Amino acid sequence: MSENETPPLPGSLLVSKDDRNRHGRNLLRSLSALTLFGSFTTTALAVDARPLSEAEVVEMAIAQNPGLRAAIAEEASADYGLRYAESAFVPILGLDAGVTRTESPSLARNGVTTNESRTVDMGASLRKRFVTGTDLSLRLGGNYLLSRSSVTGSSDLFEMGPGYGLNLRLTLAQPLWRGAGRDVGEAEIRTSRVRKTAAELTKLRTANDLLANVVNAYWELWYAVETLAIQERSLELTTRQRDEALERAAVGSIARVDVLAFETRVASRQEEIAVAQLEVERRQSELARLLGQAETSIEPADQPVPPPPPPAHPEELALSASPELLEAETALKLASVQAETADDAFKPRLDLEAYAEARGMGNRDVGAAFGQLAGLGAVSAHVGLTFETPVVDTQRKAVAAQAKLSVESASFRAAEVRDRVIASVQAELAREKAARRRVELAQETVRIAELQLEAEEARYATGTSTAVSVLQAEDDLQAARLRAARAKVDLLQASYALQRMTGRLLGRYAPGLDAAREP
Repeated sequence: MSENETPPLPGSLLVSKDDRNRHGRNLLRSLSALTLFGSFTTTALAVDARPLSEAEVVEMAIAQNPGLRAAIAEEASADYGLRYAESAFVPILGLDAGVTRTESPSLARNGVTTNESRTVDMGASLRKRFVTGTDLSLRLGGNYLLSRSSVTGSSDLFEMGPGYGLNLRLTLAQPLWRGAGRDVGEAEIRTSRVRKTAAELTKLRTANDLLANVVNAYWELWYAVETLAIQERSLELTTRQRDEALERAAVGSIARVDVLAFETRVASRQEEIAVAQLEVERRQSELARLLGQAETSIEPADQPVPPPPPPAHPEELALSASPELLEAETALKLASVQAETADDAFKPRLDLEAYAEARGMGNRDVGAAFGQLAGLGAVSAHVGLTFETPVVDTQRKAVAAQAKLSVESASFRAAEVRDRVIASVQAELAREKAARRRVELAQETVRIAELQLEAEEARYATGTSTAVSVLQAEDDLQAARLRAARAKVDLLQASYALQRMTGRLLGRYAPGLDAAREP
């Protein structure tokens, strides 16, 4: 074999012209079948997929996502907690009634006699608790009494009644130290209001994060589908180049080794498509999870559109509308409200108790009972003080110090969130600016790569270029298209991140949830 003669290729490819043509046709049919199978799999995947727009997937997520539904339920629970706290000062009506029959044996001259009494008691009361800690109650009671008892020194029974009694009592209980004042009385209401606000903000933050995750997942799925489409186009191009190389090798215009380069690249493209298909399925599953559904056959129906530029002064917008910052500031407010009365339960107790009562009694005459009651014929009154205190004041001091530290901790956390929000906005602004520039440069790179591939294919057709150069130009074009698609997605994601931090994402996709925050 001379130095210029082409060495035999593996599998004895260097044979007669007829064998070479037959081998080329068989190889072409085999590789075409593999290509057709890959295209069929991808096509079937696309046929089964359900096209959805960005707005549709957002609507589905808001309606079905379990995390958001849980946050909405917690907000409703906090609202009922506030209603419960506010109802603590509603007047309470009490009604009571009872019948008692009593028999008691006693000694008599002739043996044992049994005394008997029958009593009917009933009453109605109205009790009201005030925010100052005052408990005021008014009770009107009545009773009926009939008794039979033995006469001393005789076995005869003496009957008294029936007697009718009425009583009206006004009772006042006023704490002077522990539990006294509006700050203590309204503490639970203020705490419940802050908790309700915190639940609303948690719902908004959950919705805000959900929207950001959904749109990001949607465009990541679009990028996976676009990557698969780009690689399929590259496979088609490489297959066409391989087929042309087979035909040229069959007539001897190029060396057989050039065909191997194209065949290797076809196999490589098929491997890339298989990986891309798995990535599409993974992104479909992730989006379906965020939508709260089991169906994963989702296909993006929208194409990336350059978002509008960021608003002026985004840092100020973020500081006034960031759900994370609002939530941290609400936590600080809650800690402050709780600290105001944290040690009240451990203060010494000093309570004032007083009542005034008027009674009326009538023997076999109901009117006499009313007359004596109305004329205040029998009046009783009582005033007293009750005091108690722990011997050691350790608990109160510990609780007060703990509450103070909770306020301090919440204050530092709010400041940390504020700094993080500003830094995140600045970082996303830089990311958004860079992504816009990358989109422009990537599109220009795609245009140049397309021209370069056309030029290399033309030179290769005339024999002034090599298969390696053509394949390199094709790789450059595929990489440029992938970078362009990635830059479009990165630009959208940077824009959505800014909208999430400035509160505009909720206003755009879920204005109803955002409006729930307004009083």
